[in-house]
Amino acid sequence: MISKKDLGRLEFIAKGAVGSVYRVAVKIPGHPPLAYKEVRQPAPSEFSPRDRQQALDDMVKSVAFRASLNQADRADLDEYTTWPIDMVEDNGSPCGLVMPLIPADFFVRTKPLSGPSEKRVLDLSWLCAKDSQAQVEGVDRSGFRDLLVRIALLAQLVYAVGRLHRHGVVYGDLSLKNVALAVNPPRVKLLDCDAAAPLADLTRKQMHSPSFNPPEYTAGTHKLQDERTDVYKLGLCIIRGLQQGRGVSQTRDPAGLTGKLDAHAIAVITRAVGADRARRPTAKELFDCLESNLLAKASPPTLHSAGLSRNALLRGLDIEVIWSATGGKEVRITGSNGLDIVLPDSGVSPARHVITPHASGEINVEVTNAHGSMSSSAGRVDLYDLPPFYVDLSTLSRPVMSSVPAVAIPSVLHALPPVPVVSTANHPVPRIELPTLTPITDVVAAMRSVPMPFQQLADVPMPSYPDLGAAAQQTTDSVHQIFDDAREQLRDHVAREVAAALNQGGTTP
Repeated sequence: MISKKDLGRLEFIAKGAVGSVYRVAVKIPGHPPLAYKEVRQPAPSEFSPRDRQQALDDMVKSVAFRASLNQADRADLDEYTTWPIDMVEDNGSPCGLVMPLIPADFFVRTKPLSGPSEKRVLDLSWLCAKDSQAQVEGVDRSGFRDLLVRIALLAQLVYAVGRLHRHGVVYGDLSLKNVALAVNPPRVKLLDCDAAAPLADLTRKQMHSPSFNPPEYTAGTHKLQDERTDVYKLGLCIIRGLQQGRGVSQTRDPAGLTGKLDAHAIAVITRAVGADRARRPTAKELFDCLESNLLAKASPPTLHSAGLSRNALLRGLDIEVIWSATGGKEVRITGSNGLDIVLPDSGVSPARHVITPHASGEINVEVTNAHGSMSSSAGRVDLYDLPPFYVDLSTLSRPVMSSVPAVAIPSVLHALPPVPVVSTANHPVPRIELPTLTPITDVVAAMRSVPMPFQQLADVPMPSYPDLGAAAQQTTDSVHQIFDDAREQLRDHVAREVAAALNQGGTTP
């Protein structure tokens, strides 16, 4: 126990419900810079002598707990908390305790829009505060806007409380206000640890911060806090600490964590803030799911495979690059002769992208995120060109066209007889009906269906096949006869029809 007079000059820092906190000017050998917390004197209807004695008893138990730990556990406790180190007495009676002073990097210098600048503890409540509040009070939040930093801070908070549970201690009055934060690297410090109590202490009395009351406490089914009430409050800290804006400091709904944590972590946190105490996870389960999300987001991407849809193609054609990756933010495809394509990682697996290679060579795929990159060869592509192809039409043989005999035109068609003069004054204009052309078209159609002449085949000497030549000659003669008959029919038909039309036109009806 340390005497109060040995603390030297005390500098006031803050005042709380139990007492006031002062900075200790004197450095005590073997201890970091210290703060002195003095329990307030009893006040009517506010803080009874019994309340004061209870607070001093809790302090004694906290100091005794730290003293009971081995060196490694004590160092771990000091790393994440401002745990009481020793009791302080005044005139032989306990009056408070000394604890580590919060390190300077857990403070922030405010730059408010109005009023003087001040130095204050940067607590986790700033994770969910509105931007307008931070702007008015002049608090710089740039160091912990990143989701990874927030997850890291909350994972450390869960770890710190989980370590207490391992030693059978309940923290109790857990909230974002009771945790200080620092960045570069992200760290947390549990504050007001003198209210923590062992599970074995059935007389423990621990408070609940506003909006952190567990359902069982509200329902009146449990009065003593335990690991499960701590886990409930840890779940609320995670839900609120990973979001920001209006109403976040009061929310108990884990739905807002979608997109920030994976489905497994959200399911664990949902159980943590559930009304069913028996289904709540342990602090270790909470830490494990946060750690897995942190490692997944803070690790370089993984490129599982990369390949090409084909390896040889005609120059100027397209090819598909196919890859499978996780954790990437950006994909870069490179190749010979300046091929360099950068595109965002869609998250689809396998992913595909069409490229037009500039030259033969290796095609490489690189997947990157903020924490590193991974690359692999998708394979080699070989481009080829078609050889020139020319056709000399002058060397091709010409088709032999058989001569077609001339058709003699009937003499009646060379000069028509004079048309009789018809006077429209005494007679109506005669009606001349032209002959129908159906017989002529039928004859022409018959002529078109006649086979090609076989005269050339018949003229070829074939001593080994005399019958073939005779057959060809016979066929040729037959075709000639058909053409001759057709010509005669056409000649006669046209002559008859023209003569009939002329006679009919010259007759007075």
